[in-house]
Amino acid sequence: MSVLNTYNLELGLYKGLRLGRSSKIELSGGVRYNDYQDQNYSDENDELTSFSGLGGYFGVHAWQGLGFKFNGYTRIKWAMLYASSEREGDDLVYDTTRRQQEMALGVVRCANIGSCLATLRVGSEWLNMQGYEGGSEGDIGFSGLCLGITIAH
Repeated sequence: MSVLNTYNLELGLYKGLRLGRSSKIELSGGVRYNDYQDQNYSDENDELTSFSGLGGYFGVHAWQGLGFKFNGYTRIKWAMLYASSEREGDDLVYDTTRRQQEMALGVVRCANIGSCLATLRVGSEWLNMQGYEGGSEGDIGFSGLCLGITIAH
């Protein structure tokens, strides 16, 4: 059995460009921090693999109006992270480079509720982390359906 804990923090800038009445594209870039810990419990050995890395990311986010105040969206991000990685039991620290790719596809609906703006987002997201598992060649992937609601005042 394995227990995996990971998260990303980002600080970035973006520039949005209108491509017409119902189309928009946004370019983003910045700094990403990733913390990763994988505790592997097996009959032979309990092993902890950890990585805390910092690097840059670049992203493209596009929206297209679908009618009736619905917008389709897609998002792609790439990140390259650098740090030292440790594996318990090896007693070695490795200088490593890790790569991450994200993709998202979905639908957004915005509505005014009094003085607030409510946004409903339904979609699918996928994250691939390269070089995290089993040495420098191992990949880990996550995917799933997403449902989000934002209310801004």
